[in-house]
Amino acid sequence: MYGAPIWCSALRRSKEHQRNLNRAWKRIAIRVISAYKTVALDAALLLARLPPLILLADARRRIYDESSRLRRKKQLTAQRTRAIRTEEMLTLREEWLDHLSRRGNWGRITIEAVIPEFDCWLDRGHGRVSFHLTQLLTGHGCFSAFLYKIRKLDNPRCTSCGGAVLDTADHTWRICSRWEINRRELVEIVGPDLSLRGIVHAMLRGERDWNAVSSFANSVMCIKEEEERAREGILPDPYLTFPPDTQEEMAQLDSEID
Repeated sequence: MYGAPIWCSALRRSKEHQRNLNRAWKRIAIRVISAYKTVALDAALLLARLPPLILLADARRRIYDESSRLRRKKQLTAQRTRAIRTEEMLTLREEWLDHLSRRGNWGRITIEAVIPEFDCWLDRGHGRVSFHLTQLLTGHGCFSAFLYKIRKLDNPRCTSCGGAVLDTADHTWRICSRWEINRRELVEIVGPDLSLRGIVHAMLRGERDWNAVSSFANSVMCIKEEEERAREGILPDPYLTFPPDTQEEMAQLDSEID
């Protein structure tokens, strides 16, 4: 990013270069949050707390331009430098939030849940977005509705509920009777609002709430994954040393699915 003042203008003019850099930036975000490749760029960046690359480049260019202007006037001090950086980072956040607020973003379910807590999400001092938690925050994981979308399953319904409703992340959080005991334990800590927005709000209250949500995600998704492996006839490999997100990358899920 140190070269941003030089190449930022050229990048703005080239959609192809933007796509190429966004592809690389998304891979970094996917690794940070251990997500499926199908998670949309904007949702992945938000969960990973990585601003869009073009907005970050613009901010770095503005910092460079203003610092250079003050340096030529011999008015640049350490205090002015810090003030410039602080102001531009605030501007970057405003631009990022505006970008996320536009209609039509892929990953809108995740984005709309986090946007009300945008600053708290970015500034939090606790909590790691893990592989299983990411699945429940994005809806991309071992859910019949998602597997049906990517043509890995021929039925999107929840088998635990008799096939009457779609097996989605929201269904897992709030409704599915199979996870009632896990859900009760979660509600005792985070409260009764198990909408995705309510879950995000609870996670940001503190480490205890975050850990409760993460524990629910880990317990539930581990079981769902084991059942998916059994359905596909895949036995666990005791010698496998790759982390879960690396295994999922090998699945070659290339399309963007909201």
